[in-house]
Amino acid sequence: MNWPDNFEYSLMASVRECAICSVILSLIFPRIITDVYAFTEVFHVPWGTQPESVSYRHSHAGTFGPTDFYVETGADGERFATILDREQALLKRFTIPEGKLIEASEVPPFSELFAASGDTTVYWNGDALLIHSHSRADTVRPDYRTVRAVQRIWIDTGGIHVLDERQNTWDVETTATEQWSIRSSDVLSSVRRISPDTIIIGTENDDSIRFSCSFELGTIQYIGTLNGYHVVLAERILNPSPLDVQELLLLVSGTGSIHHEIHLPRIYFSWIPSRIHIIDNTLYLMISSPDALFIYEFTADMAESPLKLDTSSLGNPYHYNEHLPLITEESVGGNNRDEDPMTRSQIMEIAGGYVDAQWTATSANITDGIEIMPDGSSVRTPAWVVSGQRRKVPYKWGGWTSLSVFLAGVPPGKKCGDDYTNSVSWTDLYCIGVDCSGYISRCWDTDIKYGTSTIQSISSTLSSVSELRQGDALNNAGSHIRLCAENLPSGMVLTMEASAYDWRTSYRAYRLVDLTA
Repeated sequence: MNWPDNFEYSLMASVRECAICSVILSLIFPRIITDVYAFTEVFHVPWGTQPESVSYRHSHAGTFGPTDFYVETGADGERFATILDREQALLKRFTIPEGKLIEASEVPPFSELFAASGDTTVYWNGDALLIHSHSRADTVRPDYRTVRAVQRIWIDTGGIHVLDERQNTWDVETTATEQWSIRSSDVLSSVRRISPDTIIIGTENDDSIRFSCSFELGTIQYIGTLNGYHVVLAERILNPSPLDVQELLLLVSGTGSIHHEIHLPRIYFSWIPSRIHIIDNTLYLMISSPDALFIYEFTADMAESPLKLDTSSLGNPYHYNEHLPLITEESVGGNNRDEDPMTRSQIMEIAGGYVDAQWTATSANITDGIEIMPDGSSVRTPAWVVSGQRRKVPYKWGGWTSLSVFLAGVPPGKKCGDDYTNSVSWTDLYCIGVDCSGYISRCWDTDIKYGTSTIQSISSTLSSVSELRQGDALNNAGSHIRLCAENLPSGMVLTMEASAYDWRTSYRAYRLVDLTA
C-alpha cells in the first residue's frame, strides 16, 4: 500500500477558557530506516475468525485486535506464544514456530492485559483488575486518585504488580480479611522526562540513572533489563508540526550511557497497548500488519552486532488512524449560542463524573439484541451493561445525555447505551448515554452537541502537541475525539473518552504514535 504525502490529525480545545485551542497536525511517514539492529521473526498468526487465527475490528475510534501476549519455553525446550485475542475474549496458546493452536480459554469481557503464574491469572479490563486464583475470582477497582490506566501486569516471587499511567508500580496483595488491596511499590524503576531530551530512571537519589539523548523526546516507557542494560521504549520527535515520530528502543547502561538505539518499523495495523516484553533475557515485540500478527525476538547476544532489519514480511508503513471510517454528523439541540467561559477544573469535574458514575442496571435497561424504539431507531445495549451495580456512563451512538439526565433515566428503565451504529437516535427519550463528541460537548458545557467535524467552530490552533493541556481535546475530524486529562511525565497523554473500544467513558493512556495520522 502506498501512503499519501501527509495525513491530518487535530488536537483541539474549548475556546471557552483563554482560547483553549485546537491544532491540526500532519504526520509524514518517511521510508523505513533499515540500518538498525535485527529482530528475528519467531511466530505469526493470520487474521480471521477461525480458532487458529486472531480477530480484529475496525471502528471510527481505531482498529482493535489482540492486546497482550506472552512467550514461554517448556521443559523439553518447546516454545509457546499465548495471545490475548480481545475481540474473541479468548487466551490462545500456539506452538512456536509452527503456529498450531493447542489451547483456547475464555477470559473476562474487555480484558486487555493479563499475567499468569501457577494457579493465578490476573486481567485488566480498563476498569478493574480481575484476579483468578485457586478457584476464586476477585475484582479490584483502583481508586482513580491513584491508578487510572494500567499499562502492564506481571507476577513474580514478590506477588502481583501493576504499572500505571505515570510509570509508577503498585503491589496487589491480600489483607488479613482476604480482601485485595493496592499499595505503592518500589519493585520497578520509574522513568520520566525531566527535560525535552533528558530521561531519569528511578527517583531523585544517588541510585537514579540520568541520561540525555541527542534528540527531542516524545513518549518514554521503561521495559526492563536485558543483559545488564536498562531498556527504554522512546519516541524521537523528528518534527513537532507536522508531527513526525520515530519509535526506538534505547539500551542504557548503569552509568547512563546509551549502548544502542534500535529503530522500530512504522507498522501499526491495530492498537496494541502491551506489545513489548522481556522474558528470560529475550526481548519480544508484537507487531500487527494488514496481513498477520507477528512476534519478533531480540536476544541479548544480538546487541553486539549491527544487522539489517528485514521488514519484507511486514509490508509498507501503515497506521490504523489513517483508515478510520468517516461518519456523517450533525449538530443537535440548543440555539448555537456564544459559549460562556469555563475553567479547566470545571471541565475535568464534569468529565470525571461520567467516568466514575455509579448506577444499577436492571433488565429494563438492557435490550435483547437489536430492538426498535418508538421513534423508529434501532438500539443495542453494549455487552458490558448487565444487571447489577455498574460504573461509567455507557457509549450511545449519537448520544449527548447529561449526567443528571442519565442517572435519572436509569430507574424508569430507559435503555443504557447503544453500540449499534447503523441507526441513530438523537434524543434521550428511550436510550441514554454519550458518544465521543457528545461527551466532549457535555464536558465543555456547550449548548448543542457538536460533531467531530463541527467542533472546530468553537476551537482554535495550538502549534504542537507539547502545548496540549488538561481540558483540551484531540480530534480526528469525521471519526473520533478524546479529552486530554493530563500530559504525563512519561510523555504519554492520559485521555478520557467515550469510545467504541469498550463502549463506555474511560481513562486511557496513549503514546504520541497512537495519536498520530
